[in-house]
Amino acid sequence: IWVNIGGGLGYVHDTSTFQGEIAGFTSSGHTEFNNYSKTNRISLINEGTSTEHGSVTVGRYGPVGQSSSTHGYASGGYASSTTSNVIDRFTFATTNNSTDHGDISIGRAHASGHSSSTHGFTSGGYPPDRNHIDKFAFSSNTTAASHGTLILARQNQSGGTSSLTHGFNSGGNVSYGAGPRTKAIDKFTFASIVATSDHGDISLVRTGTNAVSSTTDGYSCSGSTLESNDFGGTAAIDKYSFASANTISGHGDLAIARRTGVGISGTTHGFSVGGSGVTAGVRLTQTDKFSYASNTTAADFGDIHKGVTISAGSQY
Repeated sequence: IWVNIGGGLGYVHDTSTFQGEIAGFTSSGHTEFNNYSKTNRISLINEGTSTEHGSVTVGRYGPVGQSSSTHGYASGGYASSTTSNVIDRFTFATTNNSTDHGDISIGRAHASGHSSSTHGFTSGGYPPDRNHIDKFAFSSNTTAASHGTLILARQNQSGGTSSLTHGFNSGGNVSYGAGPRTKAIDKFTFASIVATSDHGDISLVRTGTNAVSSTTDGYSCSGSTLESNDFGGTAAIDKYSFASANTISGHGDLAIARRTGVGISGTTHGFSVGGSGVTAGVRLTQTDKFSYASNTTAADFGDIHKGVTISAGSQY
Protein backbone atom coordinates (compact mmCIF):
# COMPACT_ATOMS: atom_id res chain seq x y z
CA ILE A 1 0.00 0.00 0.00
CA TRP A 2 1.34 3.41 -0.97
CA VAL A 3 0.42 6.89 0.28
CA ASN A 4 -0.88 8.88 -2.68
CA ILE A 5 0.16 12.45 -3.34
CA GLY A 6 -2.48 14.66 -1.78
CA GLY A 7 -3.28 12.14 0.95
CA GLY A 8 -5.14 8.86 1.13
CA LEU A 9 -4.10 5.30 0.55
CA GLY A 10 -4.13 3.38 -2.70
CA TYR A 11 -2.65 0.37 -4.44
CA VAL A 12 0.12 1.42 -6.81
CA HIS A 13 2.32 -1.09 -8.60
CA ASP A 14 6.04 -1.04 -7.80
CA THR A 15 7.58 -1.40 -11.26
CA SER A 16 11.05 -2.32 -9.94
CA THR A 17 10.17 -5.97 -9.20
CA PHE A 18 8.82 -8.99 -11.06
CA GLN A 19 6.34 -9.78 -8.29
CA GLY A 20 2.74 -8.59 -8.44
CA GLU A 21 0.97 -6.47 -5.84
CA ILE A 22 -2.41 -5.94 -7.48
CA ALA A 23 -3.49 -8.82 -9.74
CA GLY A 24 -2.47 -12.07 -11.38
CA PHE A 25 -3.60 -13.31 -14.79
CA THR A 26 -4.07 -16.64 -16.56
CA SER A 27 -4.13 -16.64 -20.37
CA SER A 28 -5.54 -19.33 -22.68
CA GLY A 29 -5.13 -23.02 -21.73
CA HIS A 30 -7.51 -25.96 -22.00
CA THR A 31 -10.93 -26.69 -20.51
CA GLU A 32 -12.26 -30.23 -20.29
CA PHE A 33 -13.18 -30.15 -23.98
CA ASN A 34 -11.62 -27.19 -25.83
CA ASN A 35 -8.81 -24.69 -26.07
CA TYR A 36 -9.63 -21.63 -23.99
CA SER A 37 -9.37 -18.19 -25.60
CA LYS A 38 -9.77 -15.87 -22.60
CA THR A 39 -7.51 -14.08 -20.11
CA ASN A 40 -8.67 -14.15 -16.47
CA ARG A 41 -7.83 -11.55 -13.80
CA ILE A 42 -7.35 -12.62 -10.17
CA SER A 43 -7.10 -10.03 -7.40
CA LEU A 44 -4.04 -10.53 -5.18
CA ILE A 45 -5.56 -8.19 -2.58
CA ASN A 46 -9.07 -9.52 -2.04
CA GLU A 47 -10.16 -13.14 -2.09
CA GLY A 48 -12.85 -13.86 -4.65
CA THR A 49 -13.70 -15.18 -8.10
CA SER A 50 -11.70 -14.17 -11.17
CA THR A 51 -13.07 -11.89 -13.88
CA GLU A 52 -12.56 -12.03 -17.63
CA HIS A 53 -9.89 -9.65 -18.94
CA GLY A 54 -10.29 -9.95 -22.70
CA SER A 55 -9.40 -12.61 -25.28
CA VAL A 56 -6.12 -13.93 -26.68
CA THR A 57 -5.44 -13.79 -30.43
CA VAL A 58 -5.45 -17.61 -30.73
CA GLY A 59 -6.88 -20.07 -28.21
CA ARG A 60 -4.20 -22.63 -27.35
CA TYR A 61 -2.98 -24.83 -24.53
CA GLY A 62 0.52 -25.07 -23.12
CA PRO A 63 1.64 -21.42 -23.60
CA VAL A 64 3.98 -19.81 -21.05
CA GLY A 65 3.73 -16.40 -19.43
CA GLN A 66 6.01 -13.40 -19.02
CA SER A 67 5.46 -10.07 -17.22
CA SER A 68 6.68 -6.53 -17.83
CA SER A 69 5.69 -3.72 -15.48
CA THR A 70 2.64 -2.86 -17.61
CA HIS A 71 1.79 -5.88 -19.77
CA GLY A 72 1.36 -9.63 -19.67
CA TYR A 73 2.57 -11.99 -22.39
CA ALA A 74 1.66 -15.54 -23.48
CA SER A 75 4.09 -17.26 -25.85
CA GLY A 76 3.83 -20.51 -27.78
CA GLY A 77 1.41 -23.35 -27.06
CA TYR A 78 -0.71 -25.75 -29.10
CA ALA A 79 -3.39 -24.30 -31.38
CA SER A 80 -5.44 -27.39 -32.31
CA SER A 81 -2.80 -29.96 -33.34
CA THR A 82 -0.15 -27.42 -34.40
CA THR A 83 2.47 -25.79 -32.21
CA SER A 84 2.27 -22.01 -32.19
CA ASN A 85 5.09 -19.45 -32.22
CA VAL A 86 2.76 -16.51 -31.41
CA ILE A 87 3.48 -14.07 -28.59
CA ASP A 88 0.33 -12.40 -27.25
CA ARG A 89 0.43 -9.17 -25.25
CA PHE A 90 -2.27 -7.53 -23.12
CA THR A 91 -2.46 -4.50 -20.82
CA PHE A 92 -2.65 -5.15 -17.07
CA ALA A 93 -4.45 -1.96 -16.06
CA THR A 94 -7.45 -2.11 -18.42
CA THR A 95 -9.62 -4.91 -19.79
CA ASN A 96 -8.74 -5.48 -23.43
CA ASN A 97 -8.07 -8.14 -26.02
CA SER A 98 -4.51 -9.32 -26.56
CA THR A 99 -2.51 -8.13 -29.57
CA ASP A 100 0.18 -9.93 -31.55
CA HIS A 101 3.67 -9.15 -30.21
CA GLY A 102 5.79 -11.01 -32.73
CA ASP A 103 6.93 -14.64 -32.53
CA ILE A 104 9.23 -16.93 -30.62
CA SER A 105 11.86 -18.47 -32.90
CA ILE A 106 10.38 -21.99 -32.90
CA GLY A 107 6.79 -23.14 -32.42
CA ARG A 108 6.62 -25.03 -29.13
CA ALA A 109 4.40 -25.83 -26.17
CA HIS A 110 4.79 -26.80 -22.49
CA ALA A 111 7.94 -24.71 -22.11
CA SER A 112 8.90 -22.38 -19.22
CA GLY A 113 8.56 -18.60 -19.02
CA HIS A 114 10.92 -16.09 -17.39
CA SER A 115 11.07 -12.29 -17.17
CA SER A 116 13.74 -9.65 -16.67
CA SER A 117 12.79 -5.98 -16.38
CA THR A 118 13.11 -5.49 -20.16
CA HIS A 119 12.76 -8.91 -21.83
CA GLY A 120 10.77 -12.11 -21.79
CA PHE A 121 12.39 -15.56 -22.09
CA THR A 122 10.94 -18.89 -23.23
CA SER A 123 12.97 -22.02 -22.47
CA GLY A 124 12.57 -25.72 -23.22
CA GLY A 125 9.30 -27.19 -24.53
CA TYR A 126 8.34 -29.61 -27.30
CA PRO A 127 8.01 -31.13 -29.89
CA PRO A 128 10.58 -32.41 -30.38
CA ASP A 129 12.62 -32.10 -27.19
CA ARG A 130 13.81 -28.50 -26.92
CA ASN A 131 16.70 -27.04 -24.97
CA HIS A 132 16.48 -23.64 -26.68
CA ILE A 133 16.19 -20.36 -24.78
CA ASP A 134 14.48 -17.50 -26.65
CA LYS A 135 14.65 -13.81 -25.68
CA PHE A 136 12.22 -11.10 -26.84
CA ALA A 137 11.98 -7.40 -26.01
CA PHE A 138 8.94 -6.08 -24.16
CA SER A 139 9.34 -2.77 -26.02
CA SER A 140 9.04 -4.08 -29.61
CA ASN A 141 7.31 -6.92 -31.43
CA THR A 142 10.21 -8.32 -33.42
CA THR A 143 10.89 -12.06 -33.57
CA ALA A 144 12.64 -13.50 -30.53
CA ALA A 145 16.39 -14.14 -30.68
CA SER A 146 18.30 -17.19 -29.50
CA HIS A 147 19.69 -16.85 -25.97
CA GLY A 148 21.65 -20.07 -25.58
CA THR A 149 20.54 -23.51 -24.43
CA LEU A 150 19.60 -25.36 -21.25
CA ILE A 151 21.79 -28.18 -19.92
CA LEU A 152 18.84 -30.54 -20.32
CA ALA A 153 16.16 -30.47 -22.99
CA ARG A 154 12.97 -30.46 -20.95
CA GLN A 155 9.25 -29.98 -21.37
CA ASN A 156 5.88 -30.10 -19.61
CA GLN A 157 6.02 -26.86 -17.63
CA SER A 158 9.40 -27.43 -16.06
CA GLY A 159 9.08 -24.85 -13.28
CA GLY A 160 10.34 -21.55 -14.73
CA THR A 161 11.27 -18.91 -12.12
CA SER A 162 12.97 -15.50 -12.29
CA SER A 163 15.33 -13.53 -10.09
CA LEU A 164 16.36 -9.99 -11.04
CA THR A 165 19.31 -11.35 -13.02
CA HIS A 166 18.71 -15.03 -13.83
CA GLY A 167 16.15 -17.55 -15.03
CA PHE A 168 15.73 -21.01 -13.48
CA ASN A 169 14.13 -24.28 -14.65
CA SER A 170 13.23 -27.13 -12.28
CA GLY A 171 11.88 -30.60 -13.02
CA GLY A 172 10.01 -31.60 -16.16
CA ASN A 173 10.26 -34.38 -18.72
CA VAL A 174 13.58 -34.89 -20.49
CA SER A 175 12.05 -36.66 -23.50
CA TYR A 176 8.80 -36.50 -25.47
CA GLY A 177 5.58 -37.59 -23.76
CA ALA A 178 5.42 -39.50 -20.48
CA GLY A 179 9.08 -40.51 -20.56
CA PRO A 180 11.98 -39.97 -18.17
CA ARG A 181 11.84 -36.85 -16.02
CA THR A 182 14.26 -34.87 -13.92
CA LYS A 183 14.53 -32.99 -10.64
CA ALA A 184 17.52 -30.91 -11.80
CA ILE A 185 17.49 -27.08 -11.60
CA ASP A 186 19.16 -25.16 -14.46
CA LYS A 187 20.23 -21.51 -14.14
CA PHE A 188 20.96 -19.00 -16.94
CA THR A 189 21.78 -15.30 -16.96
CA PHE A 190 19.48 -12.69 -18.52
CA ALA A 191 22.21 -10.22 -19.46
CA SER A 192 24.33 -12.32 -21.82
CA ILE A 193 24.51 -15.68 -23.58
CA VAL A 194 26.70 -17.85 -21.38
CA ALA A 195 26.64 -21.53 -20.50
CA THR A 196 23.70 -22.61 -18.34
CA SER A 197 24.80 -23.90 -14.93
CA ASP A 198 23.57 -26.63 -12.59
CA HIS A 199 21.77 -25.15 -9.56
CA GLY A 200 21.00 -28.33 -7.60
CA ASP A 201 17.83 -30.45 -7.48
CA ILE A 202 14.25 -30.18 -6.26
CA SER A 203 13.17 -32.89 -3.82
CA LEU A 204 10.84 -34.81 -6.14
CA VAL A 205 11.16 -35.99 -9.71
CA ARG A 206 8.03 -34.41 -11.17
CA THR A 207 6.54 -32.70 -14.18
CA GLY A 208 3.65 -30.33 -14.81
CA THR A 209 4.68 -28.13 -11.90
CA ASN A 210 3.72 -24.50 -11.38
CA ALA A 211 6.48 -22.14 -10.35
CA VAL A 212 6.52 -19.02 -8.18
CA SER A 213 9.26 -16.44 -7.56
CA SER A 214 9.90 -14.24 -4.54
CA THR A 215 12.74 -11.69 -4.73
CA THR A 216 15.16 -14.18 -3.16
CA ASP A 217 13.81 -17.69 -3.77
CA GLY A 218 12.13 -19.95 -6.29
CA TYR A 219 9.23 -22.26 -5.44
CA SER A 220 8.37 -25.45 -7.34
CA CYS A 221 4.75 -26.36 -6.55
CA SER A 222 2.65 -29.44 -7.22
CA GLY A 223 3.10 -31.56 -10.37
CA SER A 224 2.77 -35.19 -11.43
CA THR A 225 5.13 -37.72 -9.86
CA LEU A 226 3.73 -40.77 -11.72
CA GLU A 227 4.90 -42.48 -14.89
CA SER A 228 2.06 -40.97 -16.91
CA ASN A 229 1.86 -37.17 -17.07
CA ASP A 230 -1.93 -37.39 -17.32
CA PHE A 231 -2.59 -38.80 -13.85
CA GLY A 232 -1.64 -38.13 -10.27
CA GLY A 233 -0.50 -34.99 -8.58
CA THR A 234 1.29 -33.78 -5.48
CA ALA A 235 0.63 -30.86 -3.14
CA ALA A 236 4.28 -30.46 -2.13
CA ILE A 237 6.06 -27.06 -2.36
CA ASP A 238 9.86 -26.93 -2.68
CA LYS A 239 11.89 -23.78 -2.01
CA TYR A 240 15.39 -23.01 -3.34
CA SER A 241 17.63 -19.95 -3.05
CA PHE A 242 18.42 -17.92 -6.15
CA ALA A 243 21.76 -16.88 -4.64
CA SER A 244 23.30 -20.32 -4.03
CA ALA A 245 22.93 -23.85 -5.39
CA ASN A 246 21.90 -27.00 -3.50
CA THR A 247 19.66 -25.17 -1.01
CA ILE A 248 16.39 -27.03 -1.55
CA SER A 249 13.98 -27.35 1.37
CA GLY A 250 10.36 -28.31 1.88
CA HIS A 251 7.98 -25.37 2.17
CA GLY A 252 4.71 -26.97 3.18
CA ASP A 253 1.92 -28.02 0.84
CA LEU A 254 -0.80 -26.56 -1.31
CA ALA A 255 -4.35 -26.94 -0.01
CA ILE A 256 -5.09 -29.45 -2.78
CA ALA A 257 -2.86 -31.63 -4.93
CA ARG A 258 -2.74 -30.64 -8.59
CA ARG A 259 -0.66 -30.59 -11.75
CA THR A 260 -0.35 -28.25 -14.76
CA GLY A 261 -1.67 -25.26 -12.81
CA VAL A 262 -0.43 -21.67 -13.03
CA GLY A 263 1.97 -20.02 -10.60
CA ILE A 264 1.40 -16.35 -9.73
CA SER A 265 4.15 -14.47 -7.85
CA GLY A 266 3.01 -11.91 -5.28
CA THR A 267 5.24 -9.74 -3.13
CA THR A 268 4.72 -11.72 0.10
CA HIS A 269 2.75 -14.76 -1.07
CA GLY A 270 2.68 -17.26 -3.91
CA PHE A 271 -0.51 -18.41 -5.65
CA SER A 272 -1.32 -21.68 -7.40
CA VAL A 273 -4.24 -21.35 -9.81
CA GLY A 274 -6.41 -23.97 -11.50
CA GLY A 275 -4.81 -26.94 -13.21
CA SER A 276 -5.81 -30.60 -13.27
CA GLY A 277 -6.76 -32.70 -10.27
CA VAL A 278 -5.35 -36.09 -9.35
CA THR A 279 -8.17 -37.76 -11.32
CA ALA A 280 -7.89 -37.72 -15.11
CA GLY A 281 -10.06 -35.10 -16.83
CA VAL A 282 -10.84 -33.03 -13.71
CA ARG A 283 -10.22 -29.28 -14.17
CA LEU A 284 -9.75 -27.29 -10.97
CA THR A 285 -11.01 -23.78 -10.26
CA GLN A 286 -9.47 -23.24 -6.81
CA THR A 287 -6.70 -20.70 -6.17
CA ASP A 288 -4.32 -21.54 -3.29
CA LYS A 289 -2.25 -18.91 -1.46
CA PHE A 290 0.91 -19.61 0.57
CA SER A 291 3.30 -17.40 2.51
CA TYR A 292 6.95 -16.97 1.55
CA ALA A 293 7.83 -16.36 5.22
CA SER A 294 6.60 -19.68 6.65
CA ASN A 295 5.98 -23.22 5.42
CA THR A 296 2.44 -23.75 6.63
CA THR A 297 -0.18 -25.33 4.39
CA ALA A 298 -1.60 -23.01 1.72
CA ALA A 299 -5.09 -21.54 2.13
CA ASP A 300 -8.00 -21.41 -0.30
CA PHE A 301 -8.06 -17.93 -1.90
CA GLY A 302 -11.13 -18.13 -4.11
CA ASP A 303 -11.67 -19.51 -7.60
CA ILE A 304 -11.21 -18.85 -11.26
CA HIS A 305 -14.63 -18.86 -12.91
CA LYS A 306 -13.66 -21.52 -15.46
CA GLY A 307 -11.73 -24.72 -14.80
CA VAL A 308 -8.65 -24.37 -17.02
CA THR A 309 -5.33 -26.18 -17.14
CA ILE A 310 -1.98 -25.61 -18.92
CA SER A 311 -2.35 -21.81 -19.06
CA ALA A 312 0.15 -18.92 -19.10
CA GLY A 313 0.57 -16.84 -15.93
CA SER A 314 1.60 -13.22 -15.30
CA GLN A 315 1.19 -10.55 -12.63
CA TYR A 316 1.62 -6.88 -11.73
